[in-house]
Amino acid sequence: MFTKCQELLHMFGLPYIIAPMEAEAPCAFMELANYVDGTMTDEADVFLFGARSVYKNIFDDRKYVETYFMKWHWHCQCY
Repeated sequence: MFTKCQELLHMFGLPYIIAPMEAEAPCAFMELANYVDGTMTDEADVFLFGARSVYKNIFDDRKYVETYFMKWHWHCQCY
């Protein structure tokens, strides 16, 4: 299945990478670096690596995609 997905991405001219191990950390990094708009995954640990836009259940038969958007709010009261 992975080969067919890679062939399809190649035919549409879409770049992709193959992660050496778990993909959540590289996906979160690419989003933080503004290389991508979000991450498609069914894993929740992508948030621990800093992902801000996560799309879950993309390949689920129910056709119900969950979206999660995180906004970073830094608030410091310095006295």
